[in-house]
Amino acid sequence: MKHLLIILLCCACNQPLVPETAAPDPGQSADNASIANFHSRIVSNQDGSYGYQIYKDSVLLINQSNIPTRSGTNGFTDSIAAAQVADLAIHKLRSGVFPPTLDAKDIDSILNKFP
Repeated sequence: MKHLLIILLCCACNQPLVPETAAPDPGQSADNASIANFHSRIVSNQDGSYGYQIYKDSVLLINQSNIPTRSGTNGFTDSIAAAQVADLAIHKLRSGVFPPTLDAKDIDSILNKFP
């Protein structure tokens, strides 16, 4: 009886607890950034400036309340500039860059469009 119980326990332990799924295609990763649904949302800061949030599907990835590459905590003075920088970050995410590093030259080219 004792041996039967040990055999049953061994058999039960060898069963997967989670059903197996098909392996992903070797040419594609399971978390392919290019097909992910990235989107942004412009947010108002308490001081009247703007920031942005970037989501992957419904998950918040980035909450950027200040201007990247700039010292201090100043947000964007224009919501359109915030949206354009968010779009640039999303472009980098879709290219597989995480975190989406933005450089001062990119930010300055966008901000110089707005007086």
